[in-house]
Amino acid sequence: MVSATIILISASWQAKNAKKPVVAPLPTPAELSQQLTQTLTLASMQQPEFKSEADAKAFLKQVAIKLTSIADSATLGETKSGSLDLKAEYALIKFEANVNATQDPIQSAKWALALSEKYRESKSICKPMEELIFHRYLNEKGISELKASVIRSKNPEVLSSWLLTESIYAFLNDKADINDLKFLNKNYPDTIAGKRALKMYEFRSKMSLNLPMPDFEIELMNGQKGKLSQLKGKMVMIHFWGFWNLQSMDEVSQLRALEKNYSKDLVIIGVNTDPWTRGFLETKMKEAGINWSNHFASRPSGQIPIDLGIKEYPSKIIIDRQGIVRYLPGMGSWRDVLMKNL
Repeated sequence: MVSATIILISASWQAKNAKKPVVAPLPTPAELSQQLTQTLTLASMQQPEFKSEADAKAFLKQVAIKLTSIADSATLGETKSGSLDLKAEYALIKFEANVNATQDPIQSAKWALALSEKYRESKSICKPMEELIFHRYLNEKGISELKASVIRSKNPEVLSSWLLTESIYAFLNDKADINDLKFLNKNYPDTIAGKRALKMYEFRSKMSLNLPMPDFEIELMNGQKGKLSQLKGKMVMIHFWGFWNLQSMDEVSQLRALEKNYSKDLVIIGVNTDPWTRGFLETKMKEAGINWSNHFASRPSGQIPIDLGIKEYPSKIIIDRQGIVRYLPGMGSWRDVLMKNL
């Protein structure tokens, strides 16, 4: 007869050495953000022709399920994270996943206000504010409520970011006062938004026809970084565009011909504003025959388009071989100016 002691020891050993279920590690905010972008790219890309309405609904249901899964993971990350900034990063991902999954404008506005109220001390909300992520879901009353919440922050990074956000929003609505940027830098010279405001002020005040183009650094999609001044000796055309903009696509053949015929004299730098993954964007550009270098701004409210004062698409800035501005948006035929200076 087996003793009870042996049975207990055996059971204890089996329990101790039993394979424990593998728990997947919690995705980082960067990983979840990538999943979110991939899902939204899939949802926004040109969908194939479905054989039936049921197939289309099934596809959209799968997208919603994926977005909900991302939101659930972000909720878990928000709960488990220790730092306020990390919690806010997860909360922002949850917010974007939920608003895209539900497509409910009223609920989206409530989520935007609740998030800004909860994390107004976190610098993590600064970039989304400046890219007008919250504004997208708010009416004027909602924007006033957002302001009332954010300006109670004690974090100078957040306060200066809000002032910059107001300036960007006013600019896009033709109500901007360039001196607001100077005021922002004077009061918050050491914050990220304060430093950016100074650059924006310099662009807006110095970027004029027949004057030297203010220098700046740009990172291309291939990872290369460089300053505009390094291109002196060649004509430079900065082209602001997106697949979402039909007129941009109408110009592709013209730009392709210019690049081919004047490759030794002309450098085209595209600033793309599509909210897709880089991989999908690269595929689309290859299909369209877009071979010139591009910066990935991800949306029209991205930093470089806004800093350079772009609000209409497509737009161009043309700079001659000596670094002098020869064309700015709204001046008429960019092609005539370019050919005259080539």
